[in-house]
Amino acid sequence: MASTLNAFFDRYRRAFERRELDKLLDMVAIPCMVATGHGPSTIGDRDTMRNRLEAQVTRHAEAGVADAAFEIVAHRRLAASLLQAEVRWTFHDDAGEILTTFDLMYLMHSSEHGWRISLVAPVENIP
Repeated sequence: MASTLNAFFDRYRRAFERRELDKLLDMVAIPCMVATGHGPSTIGDRDTMRNRLEAQVTRHAEAGVADAAFEIVAHRRLAASLLQAEVRWTFHDDAGEILTTFDLMYLMHSSEHGWRISLVAPVENIP
């Protein structure tokens, strides 16, 4: 399972870096729930998801993100076709300096098209 997750998030990372929106869209389920500090929202169609992903990719570029690294912090299989993964992302600038580090929780399901993200939410590391 760890190798499956590493391969998935490596493809996801590369697609973000290359701004390959179609590849990103293929890795996300529709509908998909995105939870933030403002509450959850459900994205129910590909056009809306494409716009959200495009805006996020643009924000990363404007923030100077040149590279992203990830670490699978924790994972567990909830059912045969359902995985939960906590992923730590670290963004670097062109000089290799760390811009930010944060954790996200993903709920992923397997379909005839492979694994897809169904839910993403921030993980707060509260002491």
